[in-house]
Amino acid sequence: MRAMAPMRKTLLSSFVTAVPGLAAGTLLAAQLVGPASAAPASPAPAPAPIQLAHVPPQDDEAEVSPPVITPAAAELRAALGHARSFSDARQKKVFAAIRAFYEEHRFEPAFLRDGKPTRQASALVERLGEAAADGLDPSDYADAKLPAARLDDLAERARAELAIAEAAARFLVDLAAGRIAPNSVAPRDIFLKPELPDIAAALDELGTTDDVVATLAGYEPPHRQYAVLKRHLAELRAANDGEPLPRIEPGKVLKKGVRDARVPVLRQRLGMEAPDMRNPELRPYLDHADLEIFDEDVTAAVEAFQTANGLTVDGMVGPQTLAALNGARREERIAAIVVNMERWRWAPRQLGRYYVFVNVPEFMVRVHRDGKTTFETRVVVGKPANRTPVFSDEMDHIVVNPYWNVPNSIVSKEMLPQIQRDPYGYFAKNGYQLLADIRGKTYYLDPTRIDWYAIDTKLLRVRQPPGDRNALGRIKFMFPNRHAVYLHDTPAKSLFQRTSRAYSHGCVRVQDPLAFADAVLAEDGEWNSDRLKRMFGGQETQVNMSKRLPVHLAYFTLVPQKDGSLLTVPDLYGYDARMRQMLNL
Repeated sequence: MRAMAPMRKTLLSSFVTAVPGLAAGTLLAAQLVGPASAAPASPAPAPAPIQLAHVPPQDDEAEVSPPVITPAAAELRAALGHARSFSDARQKKVFAAIRAFYEEHRFEPAFLRDGKPTRQASALVERLGEAAADGLDPSDYADAKLPAARLDDLAERARAELAIAEAAARFLVDLAAGRIAPNSVAPRDIFLKPELPDIAAALDELGTTDDVVATLAGYEPPHRQYAVLKRHLAELRAANDGEPLPRIEPGKVLKKGVRDARVPVLRQRLGMEAPDMRNPELRPYLDHADLEIFDEDVTAAVEAFQTANGLTVDGMVGPQTLAALNGARREERIAAIVVNMERWRWAPRQLGRYYVFVNVPEFMVRVHRDGKTTFETRVVVGKPANRTPVFSDEMDHIVVNPYWNVPNSIVSKEMLPQIQRDPYGYFAKNGYQLLADIRGKTYYLDPTRIDWYAIDTKLLRVRQPPGDRNALGRIKFMFPNRHAVYLHDTPAKSLFQRTSRAYSHGCVRVQDPLAFADAVLAEDGEWNSDRLKRMFGGQETQVNMSKRLPVHLAYFTLVPQKDGSLLTVPDLYGYDARMRQMLNL
């Protein structure tokens, strides 16, 4: 114990030296160290409290004072601190990002310097006024205004600065992620969450960039399909339509070889150039009666229109084609383009280098690889009452000779009445099995021993074993998801010949599953369709893919073609109509 005394004195000496105003040997030192001899027999009296004078900090301990900001920055900080109300969480998040941007820059204005707009602010406001080119509404950003003269009032400067910043932020969000939330269109069927841009970083860049237009363009969807839609929108808005096109009156079906007074109107609506009646060599062949003939040229033009609008291509003008011709007005076409551009903003910005893309209303699946379409085929999708959901996931395995475990919703709503009439016959005819999972074990049940009028079908499991009659065919392609949706083969091949192919309960049936397998396994190196086909007829087998493949189930009613034209397909689930209402189109 005594050996420690010199060390304690040394430590105390260092402590006292470090604190000015305290000298070695003071009462405090005596109290801390005490005599080197043994402890006294009785406690020492309590010492009087020591009064220490304020000790100014050393240089390395200097107090940090708040940064000094300019009067303009103080006014802007005050404006940002005013209480605000927000209509949704997204607005609140965007405003928080705006405030974070200005905090990072000590609340100095980014778009008004000394009360005058910067070059970037002028270019930004001009671009916001052209938002219609993006399928957006310029009035949504009209509060961003450039002052006509230098603003001397600091409060006015702050309001003008914030108006520009907030309008720019709204435009960026609308351009990159869309104006309406995907799940507000179809809460039970659309499951996309577009990512919001980094507003603070964007404002930072917009305040300093040499090219505001190019900077804003970087926030547009990067997909080629979006660019094609935007080009068509510009062309439609630039076109001078003049007088509205006349309507084609209803009547008998127009087809090749018939003569009808409506054919000249049909030619006009199809955009067919009228023959030059002034050419004396053609005049004998171009009297008024000739223009009323539904000839080969008109047939070809009708077929092209039917192809572009997703109609049955027969070259005849029946009720459906007639309605499409009379309804193909400029405003409706613009609205269709705008809602499809909006949906591209919902899509993942990076679909993948190698991915599967199902366009539900087009009834088509395609495999894309390195920017090229390597495979496409027809599909059957969900009925309007059982919609195929819109979402993205990753395919990671294939099941050969799959069982079909029938969803309880199908058992209870569709199968049960038939089972109740003839349990044995129904199960035997369709090759179904009846099972129950009890205490961790699976038991086969006799359907004739079940009271189908009293049983809760959730306690049972109906499945169809592998085979020719299996509803999933011989193979299914799995991208595990909470919707229990996947792509699969089917024995009902005749449905692929129909124009409208919405017959499933939500899953996607593939017309040529083996060719599709080769397309999705092109980089696998181990598996291909030949090897999978040799497994047909055996037990259910899971084949794990060596590479996960992005799968996108999408909904687009305007489909850009290789030649840059747009294919129109029907609004199968009514999403276009709903979005037009929400966007006031």
